[in-house]
Amino acid sequence: MIAEMAADKNGAEKRVKDAYAKAQEYQSKFNDVITFVDPEEQLKDLSAEGLMRGVPVVLKDNVNTKGIRTTAGSRILSTY
Repeated sequence: MIAEMAADKNGAEKRVKDAYAKAQEYQSKFNDVITFVDPEEQLKDLSAEGLMRGVPVVLKDNVNTKGIRTTAGSRILSTY
């Protein structure tokens, strides 16, 4: 499935944007995402090639990510 997504060069951006919109749609119901990152911001830093390009990914908030707030769901880490 990932290889099929990677082969679909034209659909990568649309797939990421659609997943982002769906996550935002369900946010009020599940409150499961702490920090949303603009897909345009993420896509601009990726190379045009690569197996994971255009594969929507959600990371647990205890995985430290450069330039993105990481709270592990704790108010103590709200500014970390």
